[in-house]
Amino acid sequence: MTIFSLSALALLSSSAFAAAPNADRPSVSRSGFLVADDTLEMETGLAFQNRTTTVPSTLKYSIKGIVEPRLSADFSGFDTGNPALDAAAKIRLISTDDLGLALYAGSAVPLGGEEWVGTFQALATIPFESGVSLQFNGGLLFVEQGYAGIPLVGAFGFPIFGNFSGFVEVAVVLADAQCGNGCPASNGIVDGGLAWGLTEILSLDTGIGYDIDNGQLFGAAGLTANFGSFR
Repeated sequence: MTIFSLSALALLSSSAFAAAPNADRPSVSRSGFLVADDTLEMETGLAFQNRTTTVPSTLKYSIKGIVEPRLSADFSGFDTGNPALDAAAKIRLISTDDLGLALYAGSAVPLGGEEWVGTFQALATIPFESGVSLQFNGGLLFVEQGYAGIPLVGAFGFPIFGNFSGFVEVAVVLADAQCGNGCPASNGIVDGGLAWGLTEILSLDTGIGYDIDNGQLFGAAGLTANFGSFR
């Protein structure tokens, strides 16, 4: 599905049954809130790093606001047999005006020689009346060799003006030195970005960051659309 077709579907969706998007992209951290109850949402866009372009996309559906199954893939990888498939779920613990707290479990679905990676994390988002928010993720990371380390992310979100908002964040993996070359490096990344609410159900985003481990800049741009409940 292209970005243009995603936009068209979002605009055609009935706003009576749709909701404001709850995007995780283009940040590294994930929200402690689930998408709106019983609604379907999709994130898709382009990501750039080291002269390579990918098309990361995630489809999400909230079942009664309790659990949110998610399926992610890199659309550009289907031609090469490396689509980076990932199956995951968020489970709501707390969802109030003052706190979103959820558990997250995700697993790669290796194809074409891809390596398996899995993670289990706690996700917390703290919104304030001013529009500022704090977001924290932490948990455990696993690779084929076993336990790989502790991924930690902290993000600060802020309003800019109108329907524009921004964020900055820092992510790091405290890797297990005994895991060997299969473990991720632990120096982490710093990044930031902007989001623009185009409509009540469609948002545009862009972000840029620096991968400290590889000494490379990376960027992303894309859309998140909530398709609502189709009735």
